Amino acid sequence: MSQLLPFMKYLDTVGDGSGTTNAIGDYSGATTAFKTVCSSGSGMTIQSLLIHVSGSSNFTLTGYGNTPALTNGVTIQATIGGAVHVFNSAFPIKSNDDWAHISPSINHLTFVGSGDSLVIPFLVADFGIPLVLGVGDSLQVNLHDSFTGLVSQHFIAKGYTN
Repeated sequence: MSQLLPFMKYLDTVGDGSGTTNAIGDYSGATTAFKTVCSSGSGMTIQSLLIHVSGSSNFTLTGYGNTPALTNGVTIQATIGGAVHVFNSAFPIKSNDDWAHISPSINHLTFVGSGDSLVIPFLVADFGIPLVLGVGDSLQVNLHDSFTGLVSQHFIAKGYTN
């Protein structure tokens, strides 16, 4: 009998944990995916994706982090059996306020003498079922803007191996 094992995986540019995890580059020239790819024969179940954005100054409602609003926006997608499902295809995230469209539980953190942070829990299980990935399937966040003005930006998948 196999045991379910919980995990917390940072999405990265390779998908196996060996790539870049801090998404603060200039991706305006070409879309860059931060992802986790299932390599386990037993599969993995993702219950949530935690988004963490930090800047060096105060955030505004209409900016992205402490930078101006994005031009192209952030999309979140799953690829299962070769089929691509974009969770927010009609509404890419371009501003801090846009995150409220995928999560009613945004945490805006302000620290005295430093910048702000947003912590956004995207609960996949809120759709009624968790996201189940088989070998080769993936969960990814697509970026096609410059994020160089941020201090950090991470995407963390939480769930369990099947």
